[in-house]
Amino acid sequence: MGREFVEPEAFESMRALLEATNGEDYAGVSKVGEKFEKANFTWKVVEYEEQDDDDGEWVGETFTDGAYYKNGGVPPRGKLPNLITAAKGDDYFEKLKKGKVTFDPTDMVGSRVRAQVEVNDAGYSTIVWNTISSVAPKRRARKAQKKVEDEIAAGMKAAEDGESEELAKDENNPLFEGDSDAA
Repeated sequence: MGREFVEPEAFESMRALLEATNGEDYAGVSKVGEKFEKANFTWKVVEYEEQDDDDGEWVGETFTDGAYYKNGGVPPRGKLPNLITAAKGDDYFEKLKKGKVTFDPTDMVGSRVRAQVEVNDAGYSTIVWNTISSVAPKRRARKAQKKVEDEIAAGMKAAEDGESEELAKDENNPLFEGDSDAA
């Protein structure tokens, strides 16, 4: 009985909410013989932009992705500092830079980030380093949306209360059509 080659399927998304479920240090040697150190994280897919299109088949799935150290520590720029800042906040990263805290990959467990995930040349899911952000921007967007909704509701209430004539004459109102006496 013969078997066919099965291509592994990897997760990718233009924007995903990911939660770190594991973190560990890893040391290895590249194909050209150079030693390297990185932090490997296991990420669980919480939600993603395209989930309505595929009934959320990737929600709950996990993948492992690494972020490299430089000279034995966290570099000032790149994937690892972006992950740390998005997950732990600017204050934590400032304390790290000042030597007040020491980074351990397990500190990331339970943290959430938003990022684009693509499939690399080897066929594995990887976070795109320059798309990493905190979960907070979505909350800010919700607050902005709520503010707009409140302003609309206030405008509708004002119209119901008979203030619509004043609004119609307000040239800052986008529905203002100019002076009605000029016609």
